[in-house]
Amino acid sequence: RFRAASAMVWAAAVALAWLIFNEAYGVGVRRGALNFSLLQIRAMFLLTILILIFAHAFKSDADARRVLVVIGAAGVIRALFGLYYWLTVLRRAMDWGSAVGGDGWYITTHTDSVLWVVAVMICVTALAQAPSFQTLMLCVACVPPMALAIVLNNRRLALVEAALAAISAYLVGSRALRRRVHALALHTETQRRRRP
Repeated sequence: RFRAASAMVWAAAVALAWLIFNEAYGVGVRRGALNFSLLQIRAMFLLTILILIFAHAFKSDADARRVLVVIGAAGVIRALFGLYYWLTVLRRAMDWGSAVGGDGWYITTHTDSVLWVVAVMICVTALAQAPSFQTLMLCVACVPPMALAIVLNNRRLALVEAALAAISAYLVGSRALRRRVHALALHTETQRRRRP
């Protein structure tokens, strides 16, 4: 049986308890508006419930792998939609000199940037964890469209998530993954010092 990651389960349980406490405190003690508070916490509440369900739903590594494949496929499909929108709508709008509004150009929502960063990290971590021709081809096929979509979507959230995902992958990864990261860092530092 595939064991649930206890750190993830505890984090989701603490987040769920904190959300319930804040909702009760904000509405009950501070007299906040219930409708607006429910609208704001709905996504976080459902996310913690989904984390707890997914953490206990897997029976084997194959089940987890299927979910990772679905996330990667959804990321590539959404990236292709975003790239199509950029090519057909935004580039023409840029040529015409019209403004879309906001802080600049973007092709989809923030949640798509989150999806793309997660999918890219799945591909990169699979390559670093178990380097093979298959994982290399996975990265070559999936990472470029999603990386381009991340850049074109122009969301700062993606950079923060990428940094946190890289740290998380390092912390929960296997010893082989950490050794590869250490070897890459050592090689990079050695090359940097050799330059005049």
